[in-house]
Amino acid sequence: MALIENRYRDNGQILNKLMFVVPNLFRRFSAVIFFLLSLQLIYASSSTQLNSYALEYSSSPIDHVLTFYRSITNQISNVASLVSDLSGIRKENIALRLELDRLRAIEAHAAMVASENKRLQEALGLKSEHKYKTITARLLSVATGPYTRSAIIDGGSNQGIETGQVVIHNSAVLGRIVEVTPNYSKMRLITDFTSRIPVVSEHSRLKGVLAGGNNAYPELKYIVDKDSVELGENLVTSGDGEYFPAGLKVAKITKISDGNILTAPVAGPSKIDLIEIMKRQF
Repeated sequence: MALIENRYRDNGQILNKLMFVVPNLFRRFSAVIFFLLSLQLIYASSSTQLNSYALEYSSSPIDHVLTFYRSITNQISNVASLVSDLSGIRKENIALRLELDRLRAIEAHAAMVASENKRLQEALGLKSEHKYKTITARLLSVATGPYTRSAIIDGGSNQGIETGQVVIHNSAVLGRIVEVTPNYSKMRLITDFTSRIPVVSEHSRLKGVLAGGNNAYPELKYIVDKDSVELGENLVTSGDGEYFPAGLKVAKITKISDGNILTAPVAGPSKIDLIEIMKRQF
């Protein structure tokens, strides 16, 4: 495509030069023709008064004029050739522009397909890693008001989605399905005030419950030995309870203060498009 763009740009420069040269040549030719016609009229009107002596000495400048006229004729022929070249370049530029538009459209479509393929590969990677069936859906909207943290997805009972199913992205828990219609579902995010997830710390192996508080930092509660919890530890699902399987990433401990252990979720809905709903029963 770069070669076509260069050719298109070179042709444009040639066209600009020709559009400047041709009008100037025609203006010169018009002046010369006007001069020759005037000379012819003067000569015709005074021909009866000229004697042989005057005619003999006047033939020399006329010969020069005729020679110049022949030169002008040759230049006119050259201009005709330039005009023909100009027409050919214009046609070629039209073809090049159409080809550039076609290639740019193909390039844009390829970029879109590559982006979509990347998202689908991420989704397929989740399925193979956890070895259970999932349903791929799109996240449509997110509600983060003072009383709820939820999201709407474009899949429902017609797609096999049921209440209680876990929603994940890149092996990290986003929330759980709480309402289902034929084609849409509502998900409760892990930051919602009513969200409770049994978790275990990866390093200290302490179990607890991650509780949402309608803010960005769910709190780790019901830890037997809070002093053993380390800042920066990852929390994963423990497998306790009836909804969440063991080993899913949930959050990271970011703050320990006055006995309160605050975390940051691994997956947030703000920049997510495709999600996975787990179909496996626990």
